[in-house]
Amino acid sequence: MLLRFTLLFSFTLFTSFISIGQKKNPYSDIIINDCQNMVNALCSGNIEKFVDYMPKEVIEQLGGRKSIIKNMESDSNLKGLKDTEILFGSPERIFKYKDSFQCLVPQIIKIRTNDGEIYSKTYLIAISVNDGVNWSFVDIRGLKSNKDFPIKLNSRIKIPKTIDPYFTSSKY
Repeated sequence: MLLRFTLLFSFTLFTSFISIGQKKNPYSDIIINDCQNMVNALCSGNIEKFVDYMPKEVIEQLGGRKSIIKNMESDSNLKGLKDTEILFGSPERIFKYKDSFQCLVPQIIKIRTNDGEIYSKTYLIAISVNDGVNWSFVDIRGLKSNKDFPIKLNSRIKIPKTIDPYFTSSKY
């Protein structure tokens, strides 16, 4: 009994020191909430609200808000997103760049089909231009470096490798 108590106490103390040494992103809860609101908008077909979570530079680069909404509303691939699950990991360290905050947010996408599931792991770059009150997001899939990104990024943000989508069959 004493050994069990000692081990449990030591483990608790050890994990407390580990968590003290790590800085939590102070905007994590807001970022995750905004990520989830963005996904809910997309999966429910509320394209206008989804576009609200895009940085203005990306909206301009894609031809403007009306053009994006029109293209997305006519995209038949977006019709089946109700069977999609998107999970977000803990937002990483915040970096300041000019008047914005920037960080990476890991995401895992799981799409259920009749034949199985498609999985993908990628990252979003979260950007706030109002001191962390609201966040906009861009998926980094296909980017090799910060130079490929449509918005200037803090040079300390390193574009991580993503995992290409893969399929697992539900049929044996």
